[in-house]
Order: sequence, then C-alpha cells, then structure tokens
Amino acid sequence: MEFASEMLARAGRAKYVLTEVPINYRKRKGVSKLLPMGDAWRHLRFLLLFSPGLFFTLPGIFLFMIGAVGFMLTAPAPFYIGKAEFDVHTLSVAGMTILLGVQLLSLSLFARVYAKYSLKLTKNDFLDFVIDRFQLEQGLRAGAILSIMGIGVLGWVTIRWMLAGFPNLSEIRPVIVGTVFILLGAEVFFGSFFLSFLRGEGK
Repeated sequence: MEFASEMLARAGRAKYVLTEVPINYRKRKGVSKLLPMGDAWRHLRFLLLFSPGLFFTLPGIFLFMIGAVGFMLTAPAPFYIGKAEFDVHTLSVAGMTILLGVQLLSLSLFARVYAKYSLKLTKNDFLDFVIDRFQLEQGLRAGAILSIMGIGVLGWVTIRWMLAGFPNLSEIRPVIVGTVFILLGAEVFFGSFFLSFLRGEGK
C-alpha cells in the first residue's frame, strides 16, 4: 500500500503523466487482511512525509506570526481594543504560540533534510534555500544570544527582588518574556545541532 503511494507521489513530483486504467478485481476468497484505520493512517503518514511544507511550514509560519504580533503588543504593557484588555494572559498564550510555531518550523526543516537525503525527493525551493544556507555556528550563535537575553531579563528581576528584601514581587510580565526567550534560544541552539546531524556534517 505504501509503495503504491510512493509511486504516485514520486511520479507527481517528477511531473509524469498519470492516467487511471480501469481494472476488474476477482471476487475475494477469504477474509480481508486490511485494517481500515491502520492502513489508512500508514498511507496518510507516508504522504505527509512527502509534503513537510503543507504539514509543518505553513502552520509554523502562521503560528509564529500570530504569536509574535501578540507578544510585541502585550510585552511592554497591557494592550486595549475598545474595552477589551489584553494583558499577561495574552502574553503567555502569545509566547506559547511563538514557541509552537518555531518548533513546527524546525520540524519542517528536519523532515525536508530526511526527505532530500534519505528518500531522494525532488527539491522544495523554500526549504532547500534555508537548508543550503544554514550554518551550524550561526544557529548556535542565534540560540545563545536569545537565551542570554532571557537570562538577563530574569537576572534583572532577581536583582530587583533581592534589593527589595525578597518580598512578593509582582513582575509577571518580564518573567514571561525572559522565559520565552530562554526557551526559544534553547530550541534554536539544539535544533541547529540536530539539523547538522541530519545533513551528515561531521562524517
């Protein structure tokens, strides 16, 4: 079943002409060995591997952009639209959305590298552009900078807390911002290593 899907996917990517040919099946003798849910999932799973852009890249870009807009609007102070107030709760959700979007974008790159070098699929212009120009040192540097920025924000909050005599300090907004930056930096840092491993660097 997967081989039939692979033939169709590869033929479509190679822009071959596909034609349906009617065939007549003989009447089955015995019980079918097909499992509708399991076989359907294996088929869908294989097709998704052939289209990381549709499954990972587009949702990742959408989530990252939505999260980034919400994060920038609510990180400095509460944001108002009419009587609606968007505060730290919106900031938390926006931070989570950014992290999820970056995770999906990372997975799209991982899936593309696997599909390109292991399955020998045809090119994907956008993902191949990113992968071909990616350098491990750049990813490590970007991840480290993001994490250091987050650590700096949390360090600033900690110093304020200590100077105030360790009270119940209400600094939720900077703590959320710092935490998101640390996690985002960690994703970029370790994701860069994994992408390099998949590309076969260091062999």
